[in-house]
Amino acid sequence: MHNCAERQLPLVVLGCLFLLISTSHCAESDYQCSSLQYTLREVPEAVVDESNLGVSPDLTRTIDGITLVPERRKGEYWTQIQVGGQTISAVLDTGSSNLVIMGDTTLCPDCESTTKYTPSTDSVNLEEAFTVLYGSGQGLVHGYQDNVTLGCFGQSTPSNFGVFVSAQNLPNILGLAYPSLAFTAASTYTPIWDQIVAARPTSTLDFFAFLLCGTRGGSQVSFGAPILTIDRSTLQETAITHEHYYAVDAKELRVRGWYLDENSAWQPTDAETTTPIGLFPPAAPSAPTTIVDTGSTLNYIPLTMLNKLVPLLQAVATYHNIEVPSSFWETPAGSIATQVSLSDDELARFPDLEVVFTQYASTDLMAVTVRPETYMKESTTSKRFFGFRPTAGYVNILGQVFLENVYVEFDRNHKKLTFIDSLAYCGNSN
Repeated sequence: MHNCAERQLPLVVLGCLFLLISTSHCAESDYQCSSLQYTLREVPEAVVDESNLGVSPDLTRTIDGITLVPERRKGEYWTQIQVGGQTISAVLDTGSSNLVIMGDTTLCPDCESTTKYTPSTDSVNLEEAFTVLYGSGQGLVHGYQDNVTLGCFGQSTPSNFGVFVSAQNLPNILGLAYPSLAFTAASTYTPIWDQIVAARPTSTLDFFAFLLCGTRGGSQVSFGAPILTIDRSTLQETAITHEHYYAVDAKELRVRGWYLDENSAWQPTDAETTTPIGLFPPAAPSAPTTIVDTGSTLNYIPLTMLNKLVPLLQAVATYHNIEVPSSFWETPAGSIATQVSLSDDELARFPDLEVVFTQYASTDLMAVTVRPETYMKESTTSKRFFGFRPTAGYVNILGQVFLENVYVEFDRNHKKLTFIDSLAYCGNSN
């Protein structure tokens, strides 16, 4: 048994921070340990054009006719790991599979204060180079091998990972998705978590859990076991439908307390009435259609769904005399340029949304609540931005705007995700 309390390290103030909430917690379990920082990082509006970065300075790209630009403000959840005996802070990302970190010689115009890795005497340069692309940036990477320790797992594991030669708009990233999403040479760059589980096949569950709380504080992560302070009596479970990203069978988005009248106008009704807003594409065994991703700040949904959601929320604002400019709802994908100040009373006037899923090992349905406190995502005190954007047409993403409503378990042993409402747990430090 490894004593988590003895292994806690001071939290480091990282580069490009806009907002910081930190908390740490360790449970009495052989393998469980939690320690998370939440930051809201400002991404430069203009990408620095460094000719020697080795990657294109233009991060804007078009997929299926929809222009994608980097998320200009990134919500990030950080944990601490040991690489070659060095403490490295890295963002937890279930939307990628590899460990990629800044090196001591990395060319990176926007990460001066990010913790960096210096190759140790035990490190091996794998003499491989490749470009990696994420939703908010890209980088040129060299492959290395060194000893890696994740959280309170006292056993270090010789692991292959990427060290940035150059990077734009990226932090250190600890990818937790499946091996099939790993770097091109997937067999060479098995995800760190898979390597840890393989090294302890009889004692480590292929399981991790998150409590993501945003600016409220109380965020935690647990590897190998549930977070012990969570009451599991109200859990809901849905299957992982595709083992690449964490794909799920999301059915529809609906609203509580509002309905469409005979003139197709939104009207208030009792709080127990739910009205469909739109359908998600059917889950497919061959490819993901909707995924759960801790590394995405926003929710990305079908354009047809978004085009019904926005008029609903505009009608709510009009009904309650809440001034929200039209540009707030029309902000392009990746941008949060338009923000509004909402009082607690105004925020409470907006309705709860629900994402409906198929239950695990059943054809029954279940609904997970998405509150206005999260889909009107907090940027600064009293400033908020809209948490939904149109998908790129190939995959829908339930990001932090969704996940900050629930405690979630990624149970890879049983190929399921477990959701428990997190309202009672966020804001607490225990």
